[in-house]
Amino acid sequence: PQEELVGKLLTEIVPVEESKGLHKLFMKALTLGHSVKETVSAEYPGSAPIAYENTVVPFGNDLVFATYRDVSESATERNRLLWLSEHDALTGIANRSKLQVSLEETVRRARKEGFLAGFVFIDIDHFKTVNDTYGHETGDDLLINFVKRVRNSLPESALVARISGDEFAVVLEGLRGEAHLRELLDEIFSSMQRPFRRGEIETSITCSAGCVLTDGTVNPDEIIRIADRGMYQAKNEGRNRYLVESIVELT
Repeated sequence: PQEELVGKLLTEIVPVEESKGLHKLFMKALTLGHSVKETVSAEYPGSAPIAYENTVVPFGNDLVFATYRDVSESATERNRLLWLSEHDALTGIANRSKLQVSLEETVRRARKEGFLAGFVFIDIDHFKTVNDTYGHETGDDLLINFVKRVRNSLPESALVARISGDEFAVVLEGLRGEAHLRELLDEIFSSMQRPFRRGEIETSITCSAGCVLTDGTVNPDEIIRIADRGMYQAKNEGRNRYLVESIVELT
């Protein structure tokens, strides 16, 4: 009831951490002399995160009028759309857009900090045959598990992205040299030797990849072009293999 709230401290009504944020908002409104609005999130044990839109209006004598509106549903939808703008809906990994940003940032830091980075274009061989033979559900399941094997073969810092249907890319940083890059690629290719299973269906696949080792002296678009060319060359040479090109300035 309203009468039970009168005269109580803010910390007696809301959790301490949340009250600190509200106090700052109250002071901001009083200092600026006009209404302010802010959306904050809160988490409570046993319930989903809640988002509140707080509007505070000053009206003299250090007093404020505050309203709180639950915007959890719209905040959740915003977060979902933001996630989808950067991730592949099927596999949950980065999409082409996030890959481009990650590669540009990695190349910039490699050039500035002096480390080696790797970029890999990897494509599943004859993936269309899997879809045509067993159906798209089996194909989707294979893609999901293919991604799991790739990620398990790489350091946690690696970014794995889905470019299109059966085409993926990897951004690596802090490599020790070409031999290190090849070790990681061998790990990926070795993981594909085990068949993929879905119910009674057992499928074996191979993949082909084009790879670039760089010190950041080549722009991202050129790195992508070289890796793409290498991947198609690997396919033309018989598939189930990778080609590496090192672009490192000698000092």
